[in-house]
Amino acid sequence: MNSDTTSEQVPASCLARLSASVVDVIGGRRNYHWVVRVRGTECILRRYSPEQSQNCEYEIELMRRLRKAKWPVPAVLDGPFDAGGSTWCLFERRPGESILTETAADQRARGRLLAKLHEATAGMTDLGQRRSFTTVDCVVSDPNLETALRQYEVLRPRSARILRWHRDKALEYLSQCSTNDMETLIIHGDFAPWNLLFEGKRLSGVLDFEAAHRDFRVSDFALSWRGHHDDVIRGYREIRDLSIADRQLLVPVYWSWLFLDVPSQIEAMVAGSTPTHGLNWEVEHLLRRSSEFSREYPACPW
Repeated sequence: MNSDTTSEQVPASCLARLSASVVDVIGGRRNYHWVVRVRGTECILRRYSPEQSQNCEYEIELMRRLRKAKWPVPAVLDGPFDAGGSTWCLFERRPGESILTETAADQRARGRLLAKLHEATAGMTDLGQRRSFTTVDCVVSDPNLETALRQYEVLRPRSARILRWHRDKALEYLSQCSTNDMETLIIHGDFAPWNLLFEGKRLSGVLDFEAAHRDFRVSDFALSWRGHHDDVIRGYREIRDLSIADRQLLVPVYWSWLFLDVPSQIEAMVAGSTPTHGLNWEVEHLLRRSSEFSREYPACPW
């Protein structure tokens, strides 16, 4: 067992409340997770990040509604509650395994599932917008991104030029489409293979609603497409075809998502709290043009 799984990481008051013991650590990007045993049953314990603790009720209400609609999302067993200065929640551990190496058929099946999920969440827009979230077009129009890119040009000129070119192109393409007429619904926010569980061919779990919020429909399948999983889009279109606006916005919306954490990363580099680096993951994905849905977009000159 990894030393990080020790119960000292979970406040004694939290474990006592749940009559739980720590089994393993899962970790996480925004929020942190452990496998715990409660009365002989393995469950998932989440510690919300300070930012997410302020809007976790939105996620929990969405999950409650989806369970009512017969989607296999984890049940909330206890919480949210405060312990040790953090917000916690205990979830059911869903059975099954993720398909991490997808075939084209698996990708199409994932696209169909996403389209069906959208059919459900389209009727849940009375939830409104999640606090501190916004539609994806606001990411590339954020003045903080402009400031960060100017600072980054001093540190990594070539990477900064690539980032700025794609930011400018995304803004240009978005301005050519009327986003005011685009349908919004509650999106999952990371409908990726590792967030889906299967028992055989049966969907047994849909996980990780920590980024769920109200946004353009295209935002969700742009994230699932990730610039090259074309069969996800093909599968989605088997249930619901893309509108002209969806088709036009797919690539610029995907590019916009890639800038989501860029200002904070650059801020950390400028402050010296993290080493200067080339934002290689973002740059690699921005430069990708091999997909059927992105090859018509111009190559970056840098």
